[in-house]
Amino acid sequence: MDVTSSGQSIPDYSILSLCSPSTLEAIRKLKDTPVAFCIYTALAEGADRIVAEAVMEFDHAIMKVVLPLTEEDYEEDFVTPESLDEFRRLLGIDPNPIRLRKRRILEESLPDQEMEHRRTAYYNVGKYIVDECDVLIAVWDGQPAKGRGGTLDAIEYARSVQRPIILINSHNCNVVKMEGQLNIPSVMLAEIEHFNSFHPEDEMWKQYLDDLNSEYFDPKKFPEMSGLEAARCAQLSQHVFRPYAKTSMLARDFKKQYMRVGLMIYVFSTLAVGIVLVSVIFDILHVWAFVFEFMLLSVIYTSIRFARESKVHARWLGYRFLAERIRSASYFFLAGFHFEEPMDSKSNEYTTRNDASSMLYDEVWLPVNHFHNSNGKLNPKGDVNPVVLEYVRKSYVVEQLRFQERYSMKHHNKNLRLENAGRLLFFFAILAAVLHILLHIYPSLEFGMHWINKVLTFLALIFPTVAAALEGIRHKNEYARNTHRASIMASQLSKNSDEYFHVKTNEEFSLQLKKSAELILNDNEDWRNLMRERELEIVV
Repeated sequence: MDVTSSGQSIPDYSILSLCSPSTLEAIRKLKDTPVAFCIYTALAEGADRIVAEAVMEFDHAIMKVVLPLTEEDYEEDFVTPESLDEFRRLLGIDPNPIRLRKRRILEESLPDQEMEHRRTAYYNVGKYIVDECDVLIAVWDGQPAKGRGGTLDAIEYARSVQRPIILINSHNCNVVKMEGQLNIPSVMLAEIEHFNSFHPEDEMWKQYLDDLNSEYFDPKKFPEMSGLEAARCAQLSQHVFRPYAKTSMLARDFKKQYMRVGLMIYVFSTLAVGIVLVSVIFDILHVWAFVFEFMLLSVIYTSIRFARESKVHARWLGYRFLAERIRSASYFFLAGFHFEEPMDSKSNEYTTRNDASSMLYDEVWLPVNHFHNSNGKLNPKGDVNPVVLEYVRKSYVVEQLRFQERYSMKHHNKNLRLENAGRLLFFFAILAAVLHILLHIYPSLEFGMHWINKVLTFLALIFPTVAAALEGIRHKNEYARNTHRASIMASQLSKNSDEYFHVKTNEEFSLQLKKSAELILNDNEDWRNLMRERELEIVV
């Protein structure tokens, strides 16, 4: 598992020797992103624990434990006190182990079926680990499986899904076989590097962090915050606010770039048409008019190409979703609950494992999750803390409700202004055309001013062009649809806020909070799906 820098050779049995040339090149380009390992393990006796401890010796290494059974059932596999102690010690490293079974075997089956259920559980944990890992490290004696759920099953499944394998002979660890090739999307690595290489100025950091502290912990705005655990507030401020602020800054900056280039496309396109019309109708400027047109169109083309190469549109949408995801998780943490992603990761590109956003999100919450795990869990049947409940309702749900109301009003006003401007220009275009017709029928109305005809011709052509540009701006920014969406969302949030008044237990609080997060994150996902088709493009 050696990690090498550019120019160094890679040992034959390094994990990096499995990397495809493109993946290795992308890794070597990382300057602000440390390379770290994350191991998925069931912590079974023997090789599982040996490999896990070897990986954890590396800097920044992470261990994710996948339990095939409930802890009570699984601990029955470990016959000696030393083995059980070792299991519990290693399990404690992971603040949030993944539990594939929620109930004990005998709660769901007869005693004579227990062994079959155990084998199925072992098979499922092997399959889960293969699905989640980039490389499978298998220590195997080369013998056929003695039953379902053994190492060979995991190896065969890894081969079937073309997962790279480091196959170590359990009788002679010097005999190692490398199978397959590791392909980590270079785009994903580049996105992580982009996030890590963004270093705002100190003044901007201070402003954003002050704003976040006020947003969360302003006692005048939220007197209920006095009921929050001081240690949790400190953990959030220390470990989450900086990456949250960075994500918000990036989302804001890319939005500004997207809006600026989008507006420029319509303005410069209209100017190019106007300059050519002036040249042709008034017989002036001649070649210079086309020079100006060429320059304007070149600026448009260059700006669009630069914006696309910089992934302005995709990064705006991605960072905004990541920021909202961090924000939602923060309220679970402050309330004492573990955040469970309410969205289906298979249908959402921003929550899949081979996605930069998900990796960044996991890194943000890792130290906080350790704190959360060490502080224990709330009793699900216990009475809810009414002060914390009211804080979450006001700070999370009501603030989101107010945002949606402001958002709806702002987009409604912009949509109305653009619509009215378009109608007015359309009316003037009709008026110019009518006047042009009248002057053609009654030449005496020109009063010797022949230039009037040319002016009217110009206006009859330029007004529809400007109106079309305004409609393009209105359509690209989806002002009408976003107004409608925000209005519906505000209504749903209002109902969701009222439901908090009926919460009595911690379990009900957790479910209600998850319902709020699902509502907010799904709305953000709907917005992203709406805006993702609005990529910057040349207006024809």
